Amino acid sequence: METGLEERSVRLATGQTLRLRGAVDWAITCCAGTVWITQEGDPRDIFLRAGESFTLDRAGLALIYALEGMEDSWRGNTGMTVVNLCAPVTAWPARVRSGTP
Repeated sequence: METGLEERSVRLATGQTLRLRGAVDWAITCCAGTVWITQEGDPRDIFLRAGESFTLDRAGLALIYALEGMEDSWRGNTGMTVVNLCAPVTAWPARVRSGTP
């Protein structure tokens, strides 16, 4: 069944920030590591660990900051965080929808 939603995975190095503008109703899922989310005009600090989700509820700028990388049983902290972004297909820029850089 076509939902009109598309999910993309983004890898962030520890300390890296992903900036989203006008991404209201986008679902953010932390798949590995820990992220901090803050939204323009929102006093809350949202922290997600692997397996947790949050839906952006402000239309302004949202920042997703990679606090900690995922833990690997052999190497410890890998320094890499993975988040999934789920948004309407029409919300993705054309170059992202087509898979081109």
